[in-house]
Amino acid sequence: MDMKIFRRVIDINQWGVVYGSRVFMRELKSRPEASLVNISSINGMVPFPKQAPYNMSRYAVLGLNETLMMDLRDTAVQVLSVHPGGIRTNIANYSLNPSAENPRFFGKVVKTTSEQAAVQIIKGIKKKKPRIFIGADAKFLQFVKRINARAALAISRYLVVVLGERLKQK
Repeated sequence: MDMKIFRRVIDINQWGVVYGSRVFMRELKSRPEASLVNISSINGMVPFPKQAPYNMSRYAVLGLNETLMMDLRDTAVQVLSVHPGGIRTNIANYSLNPSAENPRFFGKVVKTTSEQAAVQIIKGIKKKKPRIFIGADAKFLQFVKRINARAALAISRYLVVVLGERLKQK
């Protein structure tokens, strides 16, 4: 694993959320009602193979969100931890760990649009939910993880390794 890429992923995905939360905190606390929405990922609960820096950064955001939920419980700031599965965007085209197969594979398996994700996030804010899972994939994986963590890891591996190889052959 290239440590420069590892560090850059952590800097963007983890420290970006930390700094963003910090920058807006004073303003959020000054309001009679406010929401801090931080995006983690289903990878913050169920890691995927060959994505160590991304998985690690998303677990860190989950930990930050849950800590902020406790620390801000006596304020008007509600923290929403968002855990999307695959969202149909150009993210695979701009990965720091590129593969010629990433965009093709991603496009075949990802069904949730960014518009659908936005609607779910707004609903989560309005309902004052502490966390939401976006997409059938995220909802399914978090459910399995709660029941059987080993099964969730096996499904994750299957999705990336086995299904990925099958889609490459098509």
